[in-house]
Amino acid sequence: MRGKRAWRCMEAAGALLFAVLICVGAHAGDAGTGKHPFGLEDYSQLHSAHPIDVSPDGKQILYEVNYDGAAGPVKQEWYLIDRDGKNSHKLKLPEHFEPTGFMKDGQSLYGQLEVRDSEQLAIVPLAEGDLTQILALPRGINDVQISPDGRRFAVSADPRPEDPLEKVRAVVEN
Repeated sequence: MRGKRAWRCMEAAGALLFAVLICVGAHAGDAGTGKHPFGLEDYSQLHSAHPIDVSPDGKQILYEVNYDGAAGPVKQEWYLIDRDGKNSHKLKLPEHFEPTGFMKDGQSLYGQLEVRDSEQLAIVPLAEGDLTQILALPRGINDVQISPDGRRFAVSADPRPEDPLEKVRAVVEN
């Protein structure tokens, strides 16, 4: 999750810099030409997309779309699209689930699901109505990758048992 937090901090810093540039550039716009300067309303409608994974059969691509919207935090949506660029559709995934990739069968996704303030490994089927599997560890996970053969997961996590007083004290360890 450290990488995601760092990425979100960079996104926030970039958004702040962009907002400052918009304010400065708004005064330099051509008045009277009918053009309007690029503003926050225009920025809030911009979407960015990047690929997450390719299905095991190579026929579909899982990708993520991010946008700011009018208010609130950055919105994330996940889509599947055929390799030829057709048949794009939004996935209905559980709230707080961030997919990392496809399972070996191509019929489900694995990734991180926030459960009680910690990230857990979850397997979410693409078909609606099927059950989500959550493989929970006491202190959650940091990152997950699937093995090349699709049979095992590599998970980075803290192996120590959960400390019920963790939020009220600070312990310094090597």
